[in-house]
Amino acid sequence: MFRETCKKGGKRYLELYTLDQLTHEKKRFAPFIGINQEAIDFDAQFDGINVLVTSEVHMSDEEILASYKELAKIEDSFKVTKTEFDSRPVYVYKPEHIEAHFLSCFLALVLMRILQYKMDDKMSPKRIINA
Repeated sequence: MFRETCKKGGKRYLELYTLDQLTHEKKRFAPFIGINQEAIDFDAQFDGINVLVTSEVHMSDEEILASYKELAKIEDSFKVTKTEFDSRPVYVYKPEHIEAHFLSCFLALVLMRILQYKMDDKMSPKRIINA
């Protein structure tokens, strides 16, 4: 069901209207759905553009982009640690056991990244573990 109040994603390009039988004038908030071409054309001008907002005013565009790409690598490392190495949930309670658990997860991640580097990133962490 389409609701005028929920216009997220592709729904923002739809508009509700009805046609007056006598004047053929579009009237809003009625049972027919049409496409808002103006909204599509406006958003199309931004296709392929990715905007990065930063407080780093002394970095070049290339340095900002490189930093952003490094951020994605860091986020991927957290994802691999959580999913492939089951770093969470932790079923130990003593501080030294918790530290040992995360140390073993970190060492596994380091070894995984070394293997990926040696294989020119041709295999995903999941494929390396399965191999």
